[in-house]
Amino acid sequence: MKWQPWTDGQWVFSQAHTDIGSTLAGVGTAYAAPKVATTLMFTQAFPGGVDLSLIHQNQSEMTLQGYGADNRFAMARTDLRLAKALRWGSRRGEVALVVQNLGDPYRDFDKAFYFGRRAFVTLRLQD
Repeated sequence: MKWQPWTDGQWVFSQAHTDIGSTLAGVGTAYAAPKVATTLMFTQAFPGGVDLSLIHQNQSEMTLQGYGADNRFAMARTDLRLAKALRWGSRRGEVALVVQNLGDPYRDFDKAFYFGRRAFVTLRLQD
């Protein structure tokens, strides 16, 4: 669902329900994908070429590949992006600050790997 309550701002909501069953008992394939995956996104364009994006994702428990049904992990993550449009003569571009996973680290793909907070700045220029 998409909702634009005011000019240059919008909310987007998405949710997926997945049911993966298996006749192989004890293998853990019943949780190979999260049963529920939800995303809520807010975007706002401000005067002066400034854009803000905030995205929250939440996934119910799933089993990481190769770890069996007793190793289930859920994921919740919030990302932020703040960008400013640039002009240099006839060239366009933007500089952006991105912060991934504002919350606690979560397991991702491997029991030993946690996806923590990351921040970086990007610069994009076009002819």
